[in-house]
Amino acid sequence: MRWCMPWSNSFFLGLTLVLLTACGDSTSGTGTGTGTGTGTGTGTGTSSPVETTSPQIAWASHTAGRFEPCGCSAGMHGGLLRRLTLLRRGDVARTLSLEGGGWTAGAADHQRLHSDAYLAGLAAAKVAAVGLGRAEVALGRATLAAHVAQAPLPLVCANLRNQAGALICTPSVRCTMELPANATGSATVFTVTSIVPADAVGEGLVVGDAVEALVRLADTAAGTRLVVIADLDEAGLSELARAVPAIGVLVGGDVSSPSQTAVAVGQTRIIHQANHGKALGWWTLGEDACRYQLLTEDIPEDAAMRQRVITLQRTIASATLQADSRIERAAGDPAYAGPSACAGCHPQATATHATSRHAHALPALTAKGYDADPDCLRCHVTGLGKPDGWFRRDQRTELAAVTCESCHGPASAHVASAGKSPLIPVSPATCVGCHDAENSPHFSYDVYWPKISHGKL
Repeated sequence: MRWCMPWSNSFFLGLTLVLLTACGDSTSGTGTGTGTGTGTGTGTGTSSPVETTSPQIAWASHTAGRFEPCGCSAGMHGGLLRRLTLLRRGDVARTLSLEGGGWTAGAADHQRLHSDAYLAGLAAAKVAAVGLGRAEVALGRATLAAHVAQAPLPLVCANLRNQAGALICTPSVRCTMELPANATGSATVFTVTSIVPADAVGEGLVVGDAVEALVRLADTAAGTRLVVIADLDEAGLSELARAVPAIGVLVGGDVSSPSQTAVAVGQTRIIHQANHGKALGWWTLGEDACRYQLLTEDIPEDAAMRQRVITLQRTIASATLQADSRIERAAGDPAYAGPSACAGCHPQATATHATSRHAHALPALTAKGYDADPDCLRCHVTGLGKPDGWFRRDQRTELAAVTCESCHGPASAHVASAGKSPLIPVSPATCVGCHDAENSPHFSYDVYWPKISHGKL
């Protein structure tokens, strides 16, 4: 089985052993693969976890707290609901599951609720340790410290401190993979930590020298395999491996593509992917090849994790959020007039809109239970949180859709001047505010525009 416990330099932080999950054996656990790949491959593969006699690492990073993909388009990949199903299909007993930096959903109050729920979901998925990255540092000391205190699993980082000089979280966690009763040899012990890059910036936080922090940690991690999660690009990962030869496995990161092989830098093996959590990476110690599984829609979602999502959305719906605060319109600024004010002069455009998916954008969210989440509502109603726009607690029914003013902007001045006051020009750049690569990966202006094409009338 695998035992994981916080480890602070030369002593344990606390006496409680945390059994995260039944986990693995290794007859060697040396991870001395000879991969020489460059880490620039683009393939994601379809390999699932495999039965192995050696420990394997499963990891994802830059997930932004996604329980599931947006769902606004068919065939979208990713999400913790699918990842947990895939992890359970594999050799759980021999898998060290890790989460890289970039897990935060954001700094707004509803996003903080989302991040806390996501961390709880990672604990339920038996993730052994969670690293920090630029996105987490950007939250600032108060918000990040709250996540650390709330998290039911170890958040680890060796080089991030508050302004008083104290580490913001546990520097590392040790995970022991015991051998099965009928096996011979020694258990494999991992010391898992993370480092944040020197250019990460956050209020009330100080980023220390990563190399110095890891050298100190390596001195106390003798006899274990040091695993470092690092939010670095490919060049930065290689540089860190050369600077700290004691690193056994370096897991990235802020990279352009997944590593097809475990990149060898001395005795260190580098494995990396980002991909916004759309794929789960696997690497077995001692092997050359990395394997990746796209989290496709044919992977069943975990039912218990789905219930976590339902509970989260109910919590967001009942909470009083910053987005619920009414903002006063500045004198002279146009107001949202509503689509009925447009219909008199633009009957053809109004008829086209009525048969479009834009007109039914909010019911699509309601059907999924996301109709109170500001991150979703911003692209499914008109003027969310803006003066005279749509508010969760004070709803203007006529703005409960993607209406004319979602794209053309507040139109009261245009209406009052009988069209003489111009509206905001619409271009492809207008569309990608919502139809971005993450939420609408198949978007093409040339394909989508004809579906709602309309002129002045």
